[in-house]
Amino acid sequence: MLSTVRVCVQLPLRQGVKNFSRRAEEFNLASKARIIEDTTIIKTPGRHFERAEKYGKVFLAGASGAGLLALCYYGSGMSGQESAADRAILWPPYVKERINATYGYLAGSLAFTGASAVLFSRSARGMAFLSARPYMSLGLFLIGTIGSSMVCRSLPYSPEFLLPKLGAFSTMCGVAGISLAPLTFLGGPLIVKAALYTAGVVGALSLTAATAPSDKFLNMSGPLSIGLGVVCVSALGGLFLPATGLVGSALYTVSMYGGLVLFSGFMLYDTQRVIQYAELSPSYDPVNA
Repeated sequence: MLSTVRVCVQLPLRQGVKNFSRRAEEFNLASKARIIEDTTIIKTPGRHFERAEKYGKVFLAGASGAGLLALCYYGSGMSGQESAADRAILWPPYVKERINATYGYLAGSLAFTGASAVLFSRSARGMAFLSARPYMSLGLFLIGTIGSSMVCRSLPYSPEFLLPKLGAFSTMCGVAGISLAPLTFLGGPLIVKAALYTAGVVGALSLTAATAPSDKFLNMSGPLSIGLGVVCVSALGGLFLPATGLVGSALYTVSMYGGLVLFSGFMLYDTQRVIQYAELSPSYDPVNA
């Protein structure tokens, strides 16, 4: 009698366990299929994005080729016009000191920005705040960067105001470094490679501007300002439109590849502007230059 009761109790239990195991296996398979499907969607951006990416790379390659030709043309002296490198031999000592001070502050700002990014990336609470509140972080970055920049530019470069001016300048670099801290998730080798590429591009552009005629790129301020507006609008529009769509992919291409070309043009313009400012200005500010 007891054996019969035991069998009657165990059979439904075994059947229930089998049904539960079967349903759990089906759920796991469905979850894996859904994950694979979602991953495939993420990795497959769509034809609009791929086409925009292709056009952007072609545009960037063409601009890079034009820059390389300009470097060869002006560097070899084929233009036949006087350049900043030719006039550097006749510069008085104060002009050389001004330019050296400007590039010294530039190098210091890059080092301070990189150190701020590395130090902040080691703060778990700070990185969690950036991940949990991206839009608030973006607003704080804009306020901090623009505010400290305005304070820095409003203070004269004089001994009595040098300390607060450098404080505002350091604050701007520190905020910029904190905004770059999430890039450390990409890994050290990739960041080092990007830094080397950036240094090579900046060096080549500076050399091109130094060997070109003195006012060759000084007339680019108007087109560069218009291009900056277009890139900013494209970047803001990309926050609200998906990059896989037609409009979103176009905005992504303009902000990414157009921004690379645009800021390369700014590098040419700023190099010649700094040289002209150091030569002609009666009172020189190496921080604001």
